[in-house]
Amino acid sequence: MASLARFVLHYSLGQQFLITVAITLLFIVISNPLGRLYNLRRNYALIFSLFLSFLLYFFFMIANNNPNLSLNSLTVLINSGWTDFLLSVHLWLILATLAFFVLSYRFAALFGKDLMSSQDEVIEFFEKLDRPIDVVKEVISAGARESNIFPLVGWMSMGLSGVSLLILIAPVARTKIWINLMISGLLFLIGLGMLLSKYFSKQPA
Repeated sequence: MASLARFVLHYSLGQQFLITVAITLLFIVISNPLGRLYNLRRNYALIFSLFLSFLLYFFFMIANNNPNLSLNSLTVLINSGWTDFLLSVHLWLILATLAFFVLSYRFAALFGKDLMSSQDEVIEFFEKLDRPIDVVKEVISAGARESNIFPLVGWMSMGLSGVSLLILIAPVARTKIWINLMISGLLFLIGLGMLLSKYFSKQPA
């Protein structure tokens, strides 16, 4: 992601850091619903991954500092011949988008397997209810209850979104202010999604 931001999108160092954090958090926040889709039906996870890749592609096409990366320049390149297209930054953006698609779908399988493992633990728990309970072994040695860190990371993401706006104090950052605003907005939405995830991540009864 950092290489794409630096060499294709022509992001500044601060923008490279923020977009890398945003994409990383994006994959974390979609892990649960993506895993559920994969377990429900693999085609659903495939369609979701494809849709997400298209969204990222259009986001990068709009939010970039590269004068050679726009929908108009893409049309001109296609009309001028495939040779020019294969040597352009558009090819690298498309390849990066395809990589996001493949990674998203492969991660869906991992997320789905993790959810199935959690479900197996629930089944095992209810099977234990039919047996006599060894208090020392089953309760005391079970360890601390697992906590959900999504709300904490969500608040951090939203805080980083607000702090990133301080970049706009620098005059050079105001030349294309909308790029910084879009990256900050993406961080805010991801953080909000993490905060709200506890309401959607509950297993159905």
